[in-house]
Formats: sequence, C-alpha cells, structure tokens
Amino acid sequence: MSLFKRRNAFISTTDKFNYKAVGQICSKEEFIRIIEHERARAERNDHCFSLILFDTVAIGLKAGTIGSFAKKIRHRIRQVDQIGWYDNQRIGLILPYTSNVGACQLAAYICSDVEMSYPPSFCHVNTYPLDRTLTQITTYP
Repeated sequence: MSLFKRRNAFISTTDKFNYKAVGQICSKEEFIRIIEHERARAERNDHCFSLILFDTVAIGLKAGTIGSFAKKIRHRIRQVDQIGWYDNQRIGLILPYTSNVGACQLAAYICSDVEMSYPPSFCHVNTYPLDRTLTQITTYP
C-alpha cells in the first residue's frame, strides 16, 4: 500500500494535467502546454497528431451549455485524447496518433451528434506535421 502512496509524489507534470482534465476542460495555459508537449513527442517519435478546434461562439454555445458539449465529446474520445480551451472562444481536442482523415471523421461525428453542420467556421482540423502552423501555437489566427 505504501508503494502506491509514494508513487503520487513522482507524478509528472503531464500526468497532473491529464488527471486535472479528466473531470473538466483544461485551462488555456494547460492546453497550450499539452499541445507543445505532443508536438515535441510527435517529432521525437515520428508520428502525427491532430487538433480539432470548435468555435463556441459560431456554434452558439452559451456558458451553461458548454459543459454538455464537452460531455458529448468526452463520450466519443479515447483516454489519450485531451480537451481544453485553445483561446477564449475555441475548445480544442488533441488527438495523438491521429491522421487528418481520422480527425475530420471524428469532427464530423461530433458535429452531427450535437446537431450542427460541419462548416469550417464552426470546426477546424489541424494535423501535425502536415500543417506546420502548429509549430507556432501562440500565433494561430
């Protein structure tokens, strides 16, 4: 039993973000750090990851409905995927080891699940390393 208690003292920063994100949407600062970490891991291991951005203003989500929107997303994503605030109006979804095609399919599924269309104004998909804009996270339009 003491071995399990001791393990908690050595939890990495990424694990802390993961644990915190389980019950809620990550903050903007945490989410950007997770994106940067995933980008570095993708470069190191030569794989891709995708980032889906949902524009809450364009979708028409109010503060009270964002929680139900995030809950619908959580029911569809894997345990390794992360959800968080990309900026003040966009919720992002990080999909490690996911191609652009797979991310677009998931985005279309989520859009249909919340009964909205899938125009680029509501939802945008980036894939790294195909879309090098993810190397400059802070300057994304």
